[in-house]
Amino acid sequence: MFRSTTSSPRCAACRELAKLGRPLVVSGHSAGGHLAACMLATDWPAYDASLPKDMVRAAYAISGLFELEPLVGTTINKALGLDRDAARAASPLLWTPPAGATLDAVVGGAESAEYHRQSRTIADVWGRAGVATRFGTVPDANHFTAIAPLADPGSAMVARLKQLTQI
Repeated sequence: MFRSTTSSPRCAACRELAKLGRPLVVSGHSAGGHLAACMLATDWPAYDASLPKDMVRAAYAISGLFELEPLVGTTINKALGLDRDAARAASPLLWTPPAGATLDAVVGGAESAEYHRQSRTIADVWGRAGVATRFGTVPDANHFTAIAPLADPGSAMVARLKQLTQI
């Protein structure tokens, strides 16, 4: 399981939201989809003993990458600066799956095979470990348009996010 410093912005934000006394549902697109899975699988009491283990109970990851090692040999890695070990350490697919939690991994139907593979893989691997998972596609959407249904309050994506808040 990945751990960073307790002063990280993600930890500070979640610590503040935890004061509301309700489990969190997180969502994100692209790098945000990766972070949503990370937040779901984080060992929150390791950061702060007063935080509940299930502080984040569900994540809706849109077009996320959950295994970063394939990026090491690409031009994208010039900005990331990851070596293979760092990429593995930052890959939520390789972390302890958060049993009892819920993860939806959604990808645009027209996105690359790698996005599809990673979303299917995390749904399969975490699902076998006790996470309630769903894999879904947004028909005809590419990486940039996969979030378009969020603008429609009547869309299946918005309905699912509402449903996750009731779990």
